[in-house]
Amino acid sequence: MNKSNIKVFILLIIVFAIFFALAYFFQDDRKLSKGLVIINGYNTYEYRYRNWRKASNYGIKWTKFNVYSNQEYVGKFSVNVNNKFYFFDDKIKSHEIEYPFIAFGVDLNIKLVNYKEDSISDNDTVIINNYLKSKKNNYTGQFNVLKKYDVDLNNDKNNDYIYVVSNQLYTDNYIYSVFAYVDSKYIDISYLSKDDNYKSYDLVWVLSVGNDNYNDIILKDNSSEKGNCYLLRYANDKYNFIKR
Repeated sequence: MNKSNIKVFILLIIVFAIFFALAYFFQDDRKLSKGLVIINGYNTYEYRYRNWRKASNYGIKWTKFNVYSNQEYVGKFSVNVNNKFYFFDDKIKSHEIEYPFIAFGVDLNIKLVNYKEDSISDNDTVIINNYLKSKKNNYTGQFNVLKKYDVDLNNDKNNDYIYVVSNQLYTDNYIYSVFAYVDSKYIDISYLSKDDNYKSYDLVWVLSVGNDNYNDIILKDNSSEKGNCYLLRYANDKYNFIKR
């Protein structure tokens, strides 16, 4: 084989190597995108090996997702991203999805857990005041935000409770707190005081993922113009934000 043929042979090897590397790369992107969860089009997470991590929208190319608006199932759509999210049915007809929405890759075993907002009872007031005392906060006055959600967080078929409380309009030393009450135990979700960057969180979704003992939750940031949402997972006796 002369030098010219050797150069051609080496060039062909390089071309084929690049081709197969690109093919594998994009195939892997499509595979990974099936494990994504899209929240409102602003926040994307990947569920892999029983763990969550933040993810980008890269690789979402006509990928199938199960889509929910609020708590209602909308359907299965192919999703494409080009500066914004586009949802297409099997007839390639585009659909607008009402906010807030959440979309699960079709390969994910994720279910939305039903919850409902309930009225605040005298017993709830005691629970809230005792929680604040555990935070060395003796406030017992009025609240401008006072919510209670009934939900099964630990999959024991019994109601647990998530509380959202804020006294920002009634005291200079205000707090904005989200916490859970499960089996007579307090579980921290978010406790923000005057010295923290102000965020007003509220519950949006509760997710049942696989066989985890505690369900995951998603909070929305009411102070965000974008409608940012954050995924939290239970570990070490509290709910933790997925930060990376």
